[in-house]
Order: sequence, then structure tokens, then C-alpha cells
Amino acid sequence: NAAAELPMGSPGRDAVRRHKEQVEQILIDHLAELTTPDEATHLAEHCSFLLEGAMSRAGLEGQSTRLEHAKQLAATLVDSL
Repeated sequence: NAAAELPMGSPGRDAVRRHKEQVEQILIDHLAELTTPDEATHLAEHCSFLLEGAMSRAGLEGQSTRLEHAKQLAATLVDSL
């Protein structure tokens, strides 16, 4: 969330972007074992969005319920492969 408040080109913002890209790549690598590279990339993006939204909401609400729901949604997506 702090990265959104930093100016474009800021070292801190770039570090956060790289970290998020690394997380998405980890998802792609794991999902590639289950499906095609294109589908793995597509699904990793969805899971990344779920994670980002759930983390934001969990932080606002002070509970992990949103993270558990995101985990269930991601499992449903993966199970559909």
C-alpha cells in the first residue's frame, strides 16, 4: 500500500513492484507443473489479484478471514485445471 503513495521511479516503489513480480513468478512456476505456460501465467495473475485484494481487506478489517476466502477461491481455480 505504501508503494502507491511513492512517486513513479522511486526506489521503494520499484522494490515493491519487483517483489510482486517475483511472487507472481513463483505462482507461475508452480502452476506450470499443472498446465500450459500460457494458462499458468493467466491463472497466476488471477491468484495474484486475489492475494493483493485479500491482503488489503484483511489489513483493513484486522482479521484473516479474507485471506482464508482467497485461499479457497484460488484452490477452486487450481482444481478446475
